[in-house]
Amino acid sequence: MFLEIQPQLFPILFPLLCIFVPVIILLFVVLIKKIIKEVKRNRKLQTTTGFDYEVFFGGSENIENIEIKMSRVNVTVKDIDKVDFDKLKELNMGILVVGNVVKCASAEFVSLVENNLNK
Repeated sequence: MFLEIQPQLFPILFPLLCIFVPVIILLFVVLIKKIIKEVKRNRKLQTTTGFDYEVFFGGSENIENIEIKMSRVNVTVKDIDKVDFDKLKELNMGILVVGNVVKCASAEFVSLVENNLNK
Protein backbone atom coordinates (compact mmCIF):
# COMPACT_ATOMS: atom_id res chain seq x y z
CA MET A 1 0.00 0.00 0.00
CA PHE A 2 0.90 3.64 -0.42
CA LEU A 3 0.72 4.68 3.23
CA GLU A 4 2.54 1.76 4.76
CA ILE A 5 5.07 2.83 7.38
CA GLN A 6 8.07 0.67 7.90
CA PRO A 7 8.47 -0.52 11.50
CA GLN A 8 12.01 0.82 11.83
CA LEU A 9 10.65 4.38 11.37
CA PHE A 10 8.35 4.23 14.42
CA PRO A 11 11.02 5.36 16.92
CA ILE A 12 11.64 8.44 14.78
CA LEU A 13 8.07 9.30 13.80
CA PHE A 14 6.53 9.16 17.25
CA PRO A 15 8.78 11.85 18.83
CA LEU A 16 8.50 13.97 15.71
CA LEU A 17 4.73 13.89 15.89
CA CYS A 18 4.73 14.57 19.65
CA ILE A 19 7.01 17.59 19.29
CA PHE A 20 6.39 19.19 15.90
CA VAL A 21 2.61 19.03 15.76
CA PRO A 22 2.08 20.91 19.07
CA VAL A 23 4.78 23.44 18.16
CA ILE A 24 3.18 24.14 14.79
CA ILE A 25 -0.25 24.49 16.42
CA LEU A 26 1.19 26.85 19.05
CA LEU A 27 2.89 29.00 16.40
CA PHE A 28 -0.36 29.17 14.46
CA VAL A 29 -2.31 30.29 17.55
CA VAL A 30 0.31 32.95 18.40
CA LEU A 31 0.24 34.25 14.82
CA ILE A 32 -3.55 34.50 14.83
CA LYS A 33 -3.53 36.35 18.18
CA LYS A 34 -0.90 38.78 16.88
CA ILE A 35 -2.95 39.49 13.76
CA ILE A 36 -6.13 40.04 15.80
CA LYS A 37 -4.30 42.42 18.16
CA GLU A 38 -2.92 44.44 15.23
CA VAL A 39 -6.34 44.65 13.57
CA LYS A 40 -7.94 45.88 16.81
CA ARG A 41 -5.19 48.46 17.26
CA ASN A 42 -5.57 49.76 13.72
CA ARG A 43 -9.35 49.84 14.03
CA LYS A 44 -9.11 51.83 17.28
CA LEU A 45 -6.84 54.41 15.64
CA GLN A 46 -8.92 54.61 12.45
CA THR A 47 -12.22 55.05 14.23
CA THR A 48 -11.05 58.10 16.13
CA THR A 49 -12.99 60.60 14.04
CA GLY A 50 -12.26 64.17 14.98
CA PHE A 51 -8.99 62.98 16.50
CA ASP A 52 -7.71 65.51 19.03
CA TYR A 53 -4.23 64.62 20.25
CA GLU A 54 -4.19 67.61 22.64
CA VAL A 55 -6.53 65.78 25.03
CA PHE A 56 -3.81 63.22 25.72
CA PHE A 57 -1.30 65.89 26.71
CA GLY A 58 -3.42 68.09 28.97
CA GLY A 59 -4.82 70.48 26.37
CA SER A 60 -3.24 72.96 24.00
CA GLU A 61 -2.15 75.26 26.83
CA ASN A 62 0.04 72.47 28.27
CA ILE A 63 1.84 71.75 24.98
CA GLU A 64 5.02 73.74 24.38
CA ASN A 65 6.41 72.02 21.28
CA ILE A 66 5.61 69.14 18.94
CA GLU A 67 8.37 67.46 16.97
CA ILE A 68 7.40 64.86 14.40
CA LYS A 69 9.93 62.22 13.38
CA MET A 70 9.40 59.33 10.96
CA SER A 71 7.59 57.03 13.38
CA ARG A 72 7.65 59.05 16.58
CA VAL A 73 6.04 62.19 17.99
CA ASN A 74 7.96 64.13 20.65
CA VAL A 75 5.68 66.41 22.66
CA THR A 76 7.23 68.87 25.09
CA VAL A 77 4.75 69.73 27.84
CA LYS A 78 4.76 72.33 30.61
CA ASP A 79 3.32 70.06 33.32
CA ILE A 80 3.97 66.34 33.01
CA ASP A 81 1.26 65.59 35.60
CA LYS A 82 -1.47 66.75 33.19
CA VAL A 83 -0.55 64.10 30.60
CA ASP A 84 -3.07 61.24 30.49
CA PHE A 85 -0.81 58.21 30.19
CA ASP A 86 -3.72 55.77 30.57
CA LYS A 87 -5.34 57.02 27.36
CA LEU A 88 -1.98 56.92 25.56
CA LYS A 89 -1.41 53.33 26.68
CA GLU A 90 -4.83 52.35 25.32
CA LEU A 91 -3.51 53.16 21.84
CA ASN A 92 -0.88 50.41 22.24
CA MET A 93 2.16 52.45 21.37
CA GLY A 94 5.56 52.87 22.91
CA ILE A 95 5.79 55.76 25.36
CA LEU A 96 9.01 57.18 26.77
CA VAL A 97 9.18 60.14 29.15
CA VAL A 98 12.39 62.16 29.33
CA GLY A 99 12.01 65.22 31.55
CA ASN A 100 9.05 67.15 30.14
CA VAL A 101 9.19 65.41 26.76
CA VAL A 102 6.74 62.59 26.02
CA LYS A 103 7.95 60.43 23.13
CA CYS A 104 5.18 58.42 21.46
CA ALA A 105 6.33 55.72 19.02
CA SER A 106 3.61 54.77 16.55
CA ALA A 107 3.47 55.41 12.81
CA GLU A 108 -0.34 55.61 12.91
CA PHE A 109 -0.25 58.19 15.72
CA VAL A 110 2.29 60.23 13.72
CA SER A 111 0.00 60.30 10.69
CA LEU A 112 -3.02 61.28 12.79
CA VAL A 113 -1.09 64.12 14.47
CA GLU A 114 0.26 65.32 11.10
CA ASN A 115 -3.25 65.32 9.60
CA ASN A 116 -4.54 67.28 12.58
CA LEU A 117 -1.69 69.80 12.43
CA ASN A 118 -2.17 70.36 8.68
CA LYS A 119 -5.86 71.27 9.07
